[in-house]
Amino acid sequence: MESGHHLAKFQLWQLTNKFLAVSLVLLSLYFVYGIFFLKPSYTLQGSVKSEVDPLKDTNMNNQPFALQRKDYSYYFDKISGRELFGQTQQTLSVDTATVDEATDNLKLVGIIAGKSPQAVVEDKKNEKTYYLNKGDSFEGLNVQEILDNKVILDHEGKKMALSL
Repeated sequence: MESGHHLAKFQLWQLTNKFLAVSLVLLSLYFVYGIFFLKPSYTLQGSVKSEVDPLKDTNMNNQPFALQRKDYSYYFDKISGRELFGQTQQTLSVDTATVDEATDNLKLVGIIAGKSPQAVVEDKKNEKTYYLNKGDSFEGLNVQEILDNKVILDHEGKKMALSL
């Protein structure tokens, strides 16, 4: 009697395993069919508010909601005022054509970018190289601003620029 009970249990396990194997094969076939043969349907429904009434507008082609493409210049105008990859740079009015005697012997060698950028300025007359931060002073000049390609200096209230 005991062996009959074990035999029934064993047959039940075999039947369950066969059922699970067939189910796994069918599910796998269903997923493969869905991936390769079914096309997804993209529908946009009511979550976007529009100022256009889709029932009255003939340009909407009787769609519940239609996305309208805009010209490149529209998007360019929207993002042109934003600094996407770093700090916002202020535009300073500097007369770069006027170079004071104080800057005749100075040359902007480079700019080290980072959270607090540094200007590398070479004094050809004294044969010195300065690594300057915003607000530093040297040779009677004060560093006002460090931009991507130039540094703005102040000498007794007069602003000058050294460019790369």
